[in-house]
Amino acid sequence: FASSAGLFLFGRSVDVDSYDRPVLLSAPLAPNGVGPFVLASSADLHDFSSVGTALTESHAFLFGGYSTSATGASVEIDSVLALPADLAAGTLGTSNAISPLSAPRRYISTLVHGGYVYAVGGYSSSTPRPALDVGKIESGGAITWAAPVDMPGEVSGTYGVHSAAVCAEGQRMYVVGGTF
Repeated sequence: FASSAGLFLFGRSVDVDSYDRPVLLSAPLAPNGVGPFVLASSADLHDFSSVGTALTESHAFLFGGYSTSATGASVEIDSVLALPADLAAGTLGTSNAISPLSAPRRYISTLVHGGYVYAVGGYSSSTPRPALDVGKIESGGAITWAAPVDMPGEVSGTYGVHSAAVCAEGQRMYVVGGTF
């Protein structure tokens, strides 16, 4: 995500204690490129991983993922967490659970474009062909989801497309690569 405050990378990192946590890296933009990245903020959150991430000027979002049950099994989740983000200060606030995805899944690809968030596919061991979820980002970080849209069968495979790159050009979204 680029803004007048710099370039920001938001994602998940595993530290030396093997604890999966969201991190926000920032770097200043300069005429000759990008300055060095620094750890702007990290936050300890729930015990889950393989989430989709998205960043706007005011919020960071974590979509889906999975956690480990008491029996040791991986369980996909449908949670969406919103964290207030102060990009000028490079900080993340406390997470808030907001409206969930249409189905539990992990390895979700995400895109923020034109005031909407697109949660593309993802892997689900229980739900074939996870949908495309489209939500309007409201003030305060809430997301109002529309009815999910099925991914086309020829691109979604048995378990859906996951781990893809997603970008937009004008009013068209592109899903590139990933696993089917």
